[in-house]
Amino acid sequence: MSDSTGRDERRKISVFISSQMEELKYEREVAQEVLTEMNVFPVLFEIFSAQSSTAEKAYLDEVQKCDIFVLLLGRQYSSATEDEYREAIKHLKPILVFVRATGEKHSVPVTEVDAQKLAIFYSHAKKRTIYKKYETLTSFRKGLKEALATEIAKFYSHPGTAQSVTEMYDLGIKIINHSGRRLYIFQKTPTLLLYCESYQKFRNRNMAYERRFLSALENWINRNFPKSTRSQNSESNSSLDGREFRPHIEFRFLFSYESTMAELNAINQSPLRIQIAENINQRILWLTRIEQDHPEDEFSVGMTSTAFSGPQIIGDSTYAMWVMGGDDPISISQENLQLSDLLCNAFAKQAFKATDLRDLAEKLGVAPPAGRNQ
Repeated sequence: MSDSTGRDERRKISVFISSQMEELKYEREVAQEVLTEMNVFPVLFEIFSAQSSTAEKAYLDEVQKCDIFVLLLGRQYSSATEDEYREAIKHLKPILVFVRATGEKHSVPVTEVDAQKLAIFYSHAKKRTIYKKYETLTSFRKGLKEALATEIAKFYSHPGTAQSVTEMYDLGIKIINHSGRRLYIFQKTPTLLLYCESYQKFRNRNMAYERRFLSALENWINRNFPKSTRSQNSESNSSLDGREFRPHIEFRFLFSYESTMAELNAINQSPLRIQIAENINQRILWLTRIEQDHPEDEFSVGMTSTAFSGPQIIGDSTYAMWVMGGDDPISISQENLQLSDLLCNAFAKQAFKATDLRDLAEKLGVAPPAGRNQ
């Protein structure tokens, strides 16, 4: 079954091309040729017939549906292009930015306001992982093909395995360090809450791999969810109309209520229970403060009574699952954007059903600060 564009139910990877139309018309022609040659579906104004109530809404809907978003920038500012770019950020799309080498000079702006908006647009676009300048259509064609090939490979890479606890945690650290827009973690007993020197003594084992994992995770959280980001609205992350360019970053940390309570009961029988409880209390307070400063659809930590298998972690385009434990552990991982998206969508529903941290805090005798969970 095909839609009005002749597409076969989006079986091909789709790539949205966003730019000012007239100034970059030749680049758009080259982009369409490249996408056709690579057997991916191009989404461009020139070949798309809007079927929605407005053309603008239809194009934003297409941004939501696309797999990869390509932004082309020149000397002229386009509010429609900025809106499409914001939509791509909002929906966590991989974004490739290509800039005509003379574009940043924008020596002939239409208005002073447009020049300022374009400067802000450029300053934010430079932060993207893929940001390339080009001087000729030939170099643009080459750069676009190379960048798309790298992104498309993420949809089809072969699975890998890890067969030791250390390898599994190192894989988790790698996924954390390479994630810029989302991180989903599921553990039966939460490293984020329990790990400390006293807990290590309690378990009577050296858990250096957990210490490295926790350090990477804390750094990721602090970097992506800094204190009171809602009050920060500088020129570097907003346009002149006051709208933020801030990307929609997601963090979900879910752990087993049953397994965690069993671990806490064991801790309560230990002479180290006071030190461990104090550490857990501090972490709960830290996490609840972060929850106050960020919307629930971006940051959530909670417990669930639903059974699930061993640790699981999902980053921007890579997932890893611990499928066997004990003395012969095995985990499976793969860089696959589509599957990672599917897993995140499924797990997000479970995360929103999870019990919040108040239950755990009450059992430990600490009252979290007032916030959205109150």
